Amino acid sequence: MHLSQTLPRRLAAGLLAAALALCTAGCAGQAGQSEPASQPASTPASEPAPADSTPAATPAPETVGADPYALNVEAVDGLGEDFIMGVDISSLPAELQSGVVYHDLDGNPITNIAGFCRLMAECGVTHVRVRVWNDPYDADHNGYGGGNNDVVAAAALAEGCKEAGLHMLVDFHLSDFWADPNKQMEPKAWAGYTLDEKCDAAAAYLTEALTAIEEVAPGVVDMVQIGNETTNGVAGIFARPDMCKLFSAGCAAVKAFGEEQGRGVKRVIHVTNPEKGTVTDWAETLDEQGVDYDVLATSYYPYWHGSLENLTAELTTVQDEFGKEAMVAETSYANTLVDTDGSGNTVAEGSNDTGMDLHWSFTTQGQAVFLRDLIDAVNTAGGIGVFYWEPAWITVGDITAGASKANNQKLWEEFGSGWASSYAAAYDPEDAGKYYGGSAVDNQAFFDAAGQPLASIKVWQYAREGCENPGLPPEEWLEGTGTPAETGAGPVAVEGNLLPATVASFDDGGGFVIGGSGISGIPNSEDPYEGENDMHWWSESAAVTGTVTTAEAVTLAPGAYTCSLMAQGFAGDTVKLQLVDAASGEVLAENEPTALTGWADWHTLTLDYTAEAEVQVQVCVTVDMQASGWGTCDLLTLCPAA
Repeated sequence: MHLSQTLPRRLAAGLLAAALALCTAGCAGQAGQSEPASQPASTPASEPAPADSTPAATPAPETVGADPYALNVEAVDGLGEDFIMGVDISSLPAELQSGVVYHDLDGNPITNIAGFCRLMAECGVTHVRVRVWNDPYDADHNGYGGGNNDVVAAAALAEGCKEAGLHMLVDFHLSDFWADPNKQMEPKAWAGYTLDEKCDAAAAYLTEALTAIEEVAPGVVDMVQIGNETTNGVAGIFARPDMCKLFSAGCAAVKAFGEEQGRGVKRVIHVTNPEKGTVTDWAETLDEQGVDYDVLATSYYPYWHGSLENLTAELTTVQDEFGKEAMVAETSYANTLVDTDGSGNTVAEGSNDTGMDLHWSFTTQGQAVFLRDLIDAVNTAGGIGVFYWEPAWITVGDITAGASKANNQKLWEEFGSGWASSYAAAYDPEDAGKYYGGSAVDNQAFFDAAGQPLASIKVWQYAREGCENPGLPPEEWLEGTGTPAETGAGPVAVEGNLLPATVASFDDGGGFVIGGSGISGIPNSEDPYEGENDMHWWSESAAVTGTVTTAEAVTLAPGAYTCSLMAQGFAGDTVKLQLVDAASGEVLAENEPTALTGWADWHTLTLDYTAEAEVQVQVCVTVDMQASGWGTCDLLTLCPAA
């Protein structure tokens, strides 16, 4: 196998041997027939845990009959045999290297990729998705984490798929680390490239990486993503016509690869936010720009992405109006609100656990029924499949209640089994480099913290065949728990607020004066905290400052007042509140700038002020943005102090 410099040299050298070793490291044998094995030499030895320090496996559901995994799941009507039942298990190699031991349905240990893939096939899975970063390492070859998913890891997973009879979707982020709607960084090796040079580099890289994987696992790859969640950019490119040029170059390379192998390989474009019509909007753009692709995929997480009915409508339009296949490339749902690795979860008590589109309990039963309902929604639209994101990304190391983050951090750093390591600061200093840690989705996996499978692991099979367990209590549905304000019912009224409701909710653009740079306009529907709208900012390529000031003055009588604001956004962007004398422009009071910490991580800004005499004031919000900074503010209040 010859690999040119389009792959990092350390990946090119010995890729075949490395991938095979990674796939088969640990036990040898099939799922259900696995033998215990010693840890790989690179895994640190640990003292046996005291008997009472390791939690027992999650008890099997109460059942009637012999199947301890029986749930109440209704079969999906009209589900074709070719409907893709997929899982993204990108973190699996790093989990195994960190010492995680999974178990099959009979309780036998699984400590290698091949055995795990056979378990997935047994449960009804047909496809595995794996992310690939170009070069997720610093100059000293320390991994950035998140699985350290380079081509070697992808090839190892492909080998496991081959042994289990599964197909693979390769998800090329075209970045050296996480790519998502708010972060699309170019690979280090592409710095300074022109658009044409990036297109050439992407085509060469895709060809070479796919060829390397093919050598390890012939015929396994049947789908390829050109970019990940490319709603707003790809590989440091943000203008849609330029993005489409890179998409076209990547799609052409994938098509040529498939033709060389003598089979069709589907080319996938992946976006997000179906609740905002983004999927159909991108379908129109790709059509107008003449991009030759096969599948338009979206992420769908019910915490953020609207109703299943809307999703069905979006996917139906993609197929009926634009003649492209459609699917869900990422989804997941929590089976509990408990964290087990000492690093906080995306869905937890008080965080993403309420909303009008969350109709399922946070239980194993609720997790399974959610996924069954999603499969039904996609199938109803004529979609081709659903991929569940990271069902194996569970806790490594200490799994006791109140797990030791410091102890687990050592494994996250050494093997890349957390979402990011401290070494990621070399590439992404403002986000991953500051907020690195463990798994944020360990409570959305199909396994408990001890690696025992949950009953929801068989949902793929149950979606086809159905399952009844009269011994289970009825599912306690979560009726939409959001208030009208949380679900877009109009301006939010806050008792005592001296600002009009349309100003508090940023529903009235005429209620503000915008200054500086980067403010995207008011109203804006991008990620409100409550209601329908907010104030949004975005700076593509430079550090800038933007201001938003209430247009009408408010008269304050002598007394104490509190001004508040909700804000979330790009890690390191800062937001500040000021009260300004409407007559003189003098700043009467201001708070210290609040540094934001990432998407959907809301911060409450407060500013206290005591008026000694009657005064007319305006509220000013100042946002200092970094290059590529973004975020939203909502729920602006000015109230008499309690």
